[in-house]
Amino acid sequence: MESHRFSIKLAIPIEGRWASLEEHGITSRQLWDYYVVDAPDGEVLAGAILIDVDGAPWNSEEHSECFTHLETWLDATAALLDGETQRGIFAWEESGMEMRREGNVVVLEERTHHEFMQLKPICLDLREFAQALMKATASAAEVIAGLKNCAAQECGDDWRQLSIQWGEYVGDQEIRLMSQEEFQRQKALGNQSEMELRKAMFLGYRPKGRPKDGRGQRLARILYYLRHERFTSLWNRLATRLKS
Repeated sequence: MESHRFSIKLAIPIEGRWASLEEHGITSRQLWDYYVVDAPDGEVLAGAILIDVDGAPWNSEEHSECFTHLETWLDATAALLDGETQRGIFAWEESGMEMRREGNVVVLEERTHHEFMQLKPICLDLREFAQALMKATASAAEVIAGLKNCAAQECGDDWRQLSIQWGEYVGDQEIRLMSQEEFQRQKALGNQSEMELRKAMFLGYRPKGRPKDGRGQRLARILYYLRHERFTSLWNRLATRLKS
């Protein structure tokens, strides 16, 4: 099979503009503030692996969803380098992306049941593809580490414990965040432990009859992902595999 010239970019949306972290020129702190305060729900932790082949886009932002889905690109690529011949990529919710190894070539094809979203197969040199993917995603691995630092600064060193409450604090019953003033008042009364109060302050609590608060949902979603993310370990696995 003929292999093509190609390039790979990891892009994220900020105010509707999809671009790499370098193109956005954004720091981890700025991204944290944007996600927690200003970002629409659809942009929080959203990302795409974009591939150009012979100077033309092969896929688009529509063939992507969030960082959890990006992790599957790293996982599948490392698996093929380790000798597997086929892996699926969960590129988006109803993706049918396949990655197949044929000798030194990787074949990528989107075979979703949505015909208008299907992508014809492309053939790329496997090792070159893996190296390009590793390079394109390196800054994201660094930003994730920076977001974890922001979580510790904003929510305390026990932020991973707060993220356990995802199911409890995010959903139809999540209503609003506890204000700093309410936090101090409840702390002074001593009715709850400081840990429980911080959960309420940062992830939201449920007094009846209050409007839902989106900021609490976004913050809980960010903490949950950072606690469970595999992006960093999968990136390290790919980088290690390429060194061997």
